[in-house]
Amino acid sequence: MATTDESETREVSPRPALDVLHADQQRLLFEGDHRRTPPIEPFVDGFETRREVVTWWQAAAVRTFGHIAEQWEAADLSRDRALLDHLTGDSESAATQRQRILDAIVLPACQDAFNHLKAAAVERLPGENETDGFDYRDVDPQKEEHPAMRPAHAVLDRRQHEALARLWGGFEDRMAAEAWLHDLVPATHGALDREIGRNLMADRTARTHLIDGDSREAAQYRERLAIGVLLPAFAEAAKSLQGGAATQTETQSHWKQG
Repeated sequence: MATTDESETREVSPRPALDVLHADQQRLLFEGDHRRTPPIEPFVDGFETRREVVTWWQAAAVRTFGHIAEQWEAADLSRDRALLDHLTGDSESAATQRQRILDAIVLPACQDAFNHLKAAAVERLPGENETDGFDYRDVDPQKEEHPAMRPAHAVLDRRQHEALARLWGGFEDRMAAEAWLHDLVPATHGALDREIGRNLMADRTARTHLIDGDSREAAQYRERLAIGVLLPAFAEAAKSLQGGAATQTETQSHWKQG
């Protein structure tokens, strides 16, 4: 059980999952989270590259239970140059635009996730009154390793950011690429277009850019693949884990080959 000193400095509600989700989102937006590799950079500070934005968007998908996709289509990272300039710029104007995006898009997605969770979050009694001995007063939202105290979301988060990390580096041969494609099934909770493997491996340009593709063109292709195919499926996976109404992810809708 938490000590008196700890209780005075840390207030946790009887529904601690809500406090943990709030702390997760605070790190996503304002503080960053360097417990993860690659780390989650805080949204308000901006990003150095589009790849960093993609990494952040994936983390946001998990920590908003997919609601970020309802406010901000991942495809905008490929088709909206002004948006990308605002996200990666270091000028005062870019910072102002990020604040507007935060207010109009990101915060509403975070609130939608909170409202979704509050309908499912269990209210607990102090440990001495709980049959399993769990005491919500012992929970430290800043140290909880599972997003919203959901172990399944922690596993999903790890699989997704590892999938992106493997994609960035490319693959040494076709078998390695196909193993990665197979690993996308649990990383997307089955939301990925089931034909994506066949479509990519049948396309010479795709194979060239995925396998031993060290050129700038290959790197850009892999980023477009992540944005157009993976991110929408990642968001759908996070939504389905939360128990939301899952719809068929249209992973090809904004995807341009080549």
